[in-house]
Amino acid sequence: MFGVDGTFATHVSFLYGCSAGDSQGELQKFHAWLNKDSETSSNMSWVWLVLKKAFPGQGALWDPGAPRTAEEEDIAVVALLDSLEEFIDSGEGKRSALTDNEERTQAAEVVAAEWKTVLDSSDGLIDPAMPRAAYANPRLRELFPVVSHGALYLSRCIRPPRMHDVGTLFPRGGGGFVVIRQSDGTTLGEPGTVEEAIGLIVANLPEGCGPAIDGTADDL
Repeated sequence: MFGVDGTFATHVSFLYGCSAGDSQGELQKFHAWLNKDSETSSNMSWVWLVLKKAFPGQGALWDPGAPRTAEEEDIAVVALLDSLEEFIDSGEGKRSALTDNEERTQAAEVVAAEWKTVLDSSDGLIDPAMPRAAYANPRLRELFPVVSHGALYLSRCIRPPRMHDVGTLFPRGGGGFVVIRQSDGTTLGEPGTVEEAIGLIVANLPEGCGPAIDGTADDL
């Protein structure tokens, strides 16, 4: 189902793909729950912990890359699905979903309030055409805006220290703009119009970039 061919490995890949949108947040919580459910705390990944649960006392089968018979594959998949069901039904799983929804809502409210402050500002710290053009783009509107020294910074998190892997928009002396990705110092381009500059930022957004989270760069 859903592109899963029945093997343990494809179930694992499917879960990683589903969790990519939340930066693996749910899988991290699943990992913590598995660790708590284990007799002793472990540095093993959640995949290893599921296999440990499926094959107690058979350490050779805990390695995700270990060869398994068809029967062992079935045992591993059942252990994974049972563990996920237990996690979802647990108090922690339910609190996790509620907390995530609340955090997303709160983060969106903070981002919206900051955009209003930037757009309504008349302090002359930035060319107002720059934040207006960024806000007009639905993907950039979800990021946290920061204005400093005439430049517009956009962050994937609302709390410092913030990530700087989204292109920053600078005015260029003599006219036009410069877009720089500060995380690696790459100049993405020097467009002549603000619309072209916004297009450059959008075209170079990090993979999986979504709404700004209620956290810091360490949480991404």
